[in-house]
Amino acid sequence: METSNSDVNPYPEDGLKKFNWAAFFGGTIWSLWHKQYLIALICFIPFGLIAEQFFTILTGIIINIVIGLPVAIYLGKHGYRMAWKAYKDKYQSVSKMYANQKSWLRILLIIWITIIVFLAGYTLLVFMEIYNSFNGDIPHEFWTEFLRLLKDFNQGKPTVYKGL
Repeated sequence: METSNSDVNPYPEDGLKKFNWAAFFGGTIWSLWHKQYLIALICFIPFGLIAEQFFTILTGIIINIVIGLPVAIYLGKHGYRMAWKAYKDKYQSVSKMYANQKSWLRILLIIWITIIVFLAGYTLLVFMEIYNSFNGDIPHEFWTEFLRLLKDFNQGKPTVYKGL
């Protein structure tokens, strides 16, 4: 059985220069699994701040763009090298590593799509509840109440719709 140079080389630089979409979408989970603990912590910072409600949602989005996006791009750019360093004994060849990372990508895309569908569905249900409280006729008060709810949400206040 013949093997290429990239399959034998202990650190095949040429085979690891592709963008790793699994690392890009995986963030904290991917980093922890691939023994990149500092990067996993950095990935978690924006979500931890939002979860603790130290900031408004808008500030959380800005923090995610400032911290999260550059870290995700870094992971995507260097993800294959990180994966190879962490598990070169397990992978044994670059092609096996690519296959493993493809599996990671499939799982992560399913998770992300599920989250997006859930959030879109929840938003739609809330919007329909507000709409139905007006018996299908959306007066000016609807938009006033809707904007008030958004403002409360962005300020981190508990948002309860009580009707008009």
